[in-house]
Amino acid sequence: ELRSRSDELQQRDLLLKRRDEELAEVNAQLADLQGLFDDVNQQLLTECSRIEHLQESMTVCARQTKELEQLRRMLDDSHTMLEQVRDALEAERSERVRLVGVL
Repeated sequence: ELRSRSDELQQRDLLLKRRDEELAEVNAQLADLQGLFDDVNQQLLTECSRIEHLQESMTVCARQTKELEQLRRMLDDSHTMLEQVRDALEAERSERVRLVGVL
C-alpha cells in the first residue's frame, strides 16, 4: 500500500509540475500581450495628441477664414465708396466745365 501511495504521489507531483509549466507559459503569453497592449496604448496616446493639435490648427484656420472674409467685405465696401466718390467728383467736374462754358 505504501508503494501504491508513493506512486500516486509521484503522479500527482508530475501532474502539478506540468500544470506549473503550463501556467508559466500562459503567464509568459500574458506578459507578451500586456507588452503589445502597452505599445498600442502609447500609439493611441500619440495619435490622440496629434489629432488634438490638428483640431487646434483647424480652429485657428476657421477663425482666420472669418477674419479674412470680414476684411474682404471691408475692402468691397471701400471699393464701393471710392466708386461713389469718383462718380461725385466726375459729376462736380462736369458741372464746373458746364458753368465755365456758360460764363
